[in-house]
Amino acid sequence: MIAAGRRPLEVARFMGHAKVTTKLGVYPHLYEDDHGDAMAARGAMEAEPNYGPNVVPLWG
Repeated sequence: MIAAGRRPLEVARFMGHAKVTTKLGVYPHLYEDDHGDAMAARGAMEAEPNYGPNVVPLWG
């Protein structure tokens, strides 16, 4: 969620922390890293599969 750009308060509430300071105290390293590569890889997994001409998907 952090790598996707969600606000700290929103992430803290989603994780069930009563205070945003709990999340910021436990996970500060997540705000120091550049997560661009990870987000690009995640986006690639959501892309439609490229089936060849000899492959018929069984569902979808």
